[in-house]
Amino acid sequence: PDQPFEREDIVIFKEVPISVTPVRGLITTRQGTPLSHMNLLAKSWNIPNAFFKDADVKFRSLVNRWVTLTVTENG
Repeated sequence: PDQPFEREDIVIFKEVPISVTPVRGLITTRQGTPLSHMNLLAKSWNIPNAFFKDADVKFRSLVNRWVTLTVTENG
């Protein structure tokens, strides 16, 4: 399915999609397991992946702006 994401996008998902095209980073608003679909995709694409409750609300002001997403094991 076609998605409105570009390769350079950092995408916030409220619901985990069945599939997603490669992007620059993933943020989910619901915590997943280490072997979840999104975690495995991020690992295989070597991109940052984070859980952040209410990210869609908290980061709304950053939509369409250039940002850097850095994720470590500790946050």
